[in-house]
Amino acid sequence: MRRLSVLILTVLIFLGLTGVSEAARRLAPKRKTHIALRKPTTRVALRRVVKRPRVPRRYLRSFRALVTAYVPINTPMEGGRWTCTMRDGWKTHGIAVDPRLIPLGSLLYVPGYGRALADDTGGRIKGRHLDVRQHSVRSMHRWGVKHLRVYVLKHPKKKKRRILS
Repeated sequence: MRRLSVLILTVLIFLGLTGVSEAARRLAPKRKTHIALRKPTTRVALRRVVKRPRVPRRYLRSFRALVTAYVPINTPMEGGRWTCTMRDGWKTHGIAVDPRLIPLGSLLYVPGYGRALADDTGGRIKGRHLDVRQHSVRSMHRWGVKHLRVYVLKHPKKKKRRILS
């Protein structure tokens, strides 16, 4: 049946008795519409909830920084999986910082990453540039490059020196 109608429409188009658009409309499959009968319901307007980044209540200072991500590479040239403060890079959250700006051992809060210890440095980490540690290359690429407000929650405690007499 379908082949016959295609043949007839092809002949009609060839003879010029009908247009191409009308022929295409006739050949198009018929759409069946289904009307679902339901009980009347009340419609609730759904609001789009925008999540604001959580800001810690108490912090020492905050600043805007360029935040990128890295994955620790287990090679001697890259420093291995151990950070410069001798923490295991595969097991812990951590951030690479410039120690002239943020002392190593400071507790930081980065929106989207959470709380982490400043425990590593990097060759390209200068000034207001932080590197958050990820555990897979895929999550590192997903993080990308972000400009965020970073919060310093706590500085490391200074060790008291004993005076030997």
